[in-house]
Amino acid sequence: MTFSTPFGRKAIALLAFAALTACSDDSDGDLVAPAKGMSWTVDGTATTANSYQPNVSGTDVILTGSAISSAAFSSVTLTLPLQTGTYNLATVGSDVKAVYVAGTGNTNGTAYYATSGTATVTSATATSYMGTFSFSGTDANGTASKTISSGKFNVTL
Repeated sequence: MTFSTPFGRKAIALLAFAALTACSDDSDGDLVAPAKGMSWTVDGTATTANSYQPNVSGTDVILTGSAISSAAFSSVTLTLPLQTGTYNLATVGSDVKAVYVAGTGNTNGTAYYATSGTATVTSATATSYMGTFSFSGTDANGTASKTISSGKFNVTL
């Protein structure tokens, strides 16, 4: 079937667009999982990792997302259990941890260790890991701080 009128072509384009946008939810109304990757906001500035590395170590996942450019770099590393739940990122003596590192040029950067915050693992399987996080962290001297919010991860293990 061909449409030789401009109206016919527009109708087909509109139907195709409607069909594609209707696929944004799954059958029970929940949102479809976000794209694979990792992102966060630091003191109001949104960041998307251009690389991420999940490592499974026993019953834990150590997940590092890095955003690297020619002028600066930043990363978030989370150590969380390989199971769903909400975890306190600032419990002293716990295996659950979070750290944000930022720097410029060839510096080692400054690490900000979580002093408050949580991570929620919403899905944990043998092949994928998904959730959210937010935390506040201070440097090793306790003189500078960063707020990490709106963190998301969806990675293949």
